[in-house]
Amino acid sequence: MTGTFGRILKGWLSLLRRAGLLLGAAAAAAGLAALLSLPLWAAATAAPAVYSLAVVGLFAAAVVFLVIRAALRAHRAPRNPASPRRNLGRVLLSTAVVLAFAAGLYGAAFLAARGLWVAAVPSLVLWLALAGWAAFGRQRKH
Repeated sequence: MTGTFGRILKGWLSLLRRAGLLLGAAAAAAGLAALLSLPLWAAATAAPAVYSLAVVGLFAAAVVFLVIRAALRAHRAPRNPASPRRNLGRVLLSTAVVLAFAAGLYGAAFLAARGLWVAAVPSLVLWLALAGWAAFGRQRKH
């Protein structure tokens, strides 16, 4: 009896220990999220224009960093004769296409958020058609 009771007790203690670890990890994640988000929220509510400019500036800096890093990696990478050459123009064109599609989606969401559904729905349909054409319509058939 004590052997079975001991195994049951150990099982329950193990389950409670795991639940405690899970709750501790969730509390740590919530604390870290609060530590990061509360100062950002305070800055956004205190000076929305400055905060928006800072966020857009950081986003632009990240895009420039990624473009430069991709260009440097493409330049340093060993050339595979079977694949098309990636030069700065191709990297910039790919970046411009991604940014244009992000801007189109943002525009459609902006129109929808303003309640301009008559303009938002056709612009979203056009955006989806152009995104589909750019992603799938221009590929060469093998």
